[in-house]
Amino acid sequence: MSYFPKSKINILETSEGEFTYVSSGKPYNGFYIELSNGTYYVGKNPRNLSEEITKSQPLSNNFDKAKQTKKHIILKNTIFQRLNKTKQIPILKNIPTEKDYERGNYPRYFIRRINQLFGYKEVPKEVYLAIINQEPIYDYNMYITDYIQWDLTNNPIKTNKLVIEKSERKHPNISILFPLLTEFQRIVQINLETKGKEYYFKDGTEYIGEYHLHPTKGAMVGANHIKESHANLFKFNELSLNTRIKIKPESDISLKFRDDYDSGEEAERIDEGRDGGSTGRPSGGSSTPSSGGGGVSSGGGGGY
Repeated sequence: MSYFPKSKINILETSEGEFTYVSSGKPYNGFYIELSNGTYYVGKNPRNLSEEITKSQPLSNNFDKAKQTKKHIILKNTIFQRLNKTKQIPILKNIPTEKDYERGNYPRYFIRRINQLFGYKEVPKEVYLAIINQEPIYDYNMYITDYIQWDLTNNPIKTNKLVIEKSERKHPNISILFPLLTEFQRIVQINLETKGKEYYFKDGTEYIGEYHLHPTKGAMVGANHIKESHANLFKFNELSLNTRIKIKPESDISLKFRDDYDSGEEAERIDEGRDGGSTGRPSGGSSTPSSGGGGVSSGGGGGY
């Protein structure tokens, strides 16, 4: 085969929907080789060029400048003026929210241009609704719209595969838009067990048994995460202060000072200071040194 100097070769990676196969027109995602003559090939090995690919035609509302097009514009000026004001449709993946993760699934909206067999694109909900409602912001006549309910639970592969297969009956080749069945999945750690002194219920009751770790809700009762309501578990330092004190009274730092006073240690320190004559610190409930009675017992009063 031909030799290509490295200076005339770029090895890059595609972005979503950027390239299609020349032979079939199907989308291609992955590494590709760009030659200086403007051609593109699948893979990363320039010594063994694979299938040729080409850049996909973007969704566009541009009008051709051919004679027939100009004639159509004149005859159908009202339609032309309407379409000329429409915008190009933004392409954007729908990212699940925290509420979606709590629910376990969320809708993913998509469109397909009616004159493109593999022209599927994921779009935001507002674009989907605008086309459904035939808002003039987009050329709604040119697109087919729909959505699938995407599973976000710990084992989404089987569910998402069935959802896509069902959608394929209505939208052939839709699977090319959702190649990764675990996309956006958050792993739940399951089949864990605690033997005690590790997790507590909200009221401070100790928990012993099986639990799982949810990526957003933390530790929860049961070996697996289920749709039915099930209790959260908490580490000791995650509990409220009052609950921590109820479980371990010694965790209340204010008890240290109360214990010292009740045991008489504070009173002993005061007496030691008074006997040494160095502090003049009063004992509880007595008169101050500046009072009349106290002055007679002072060193100066004894000279009379």
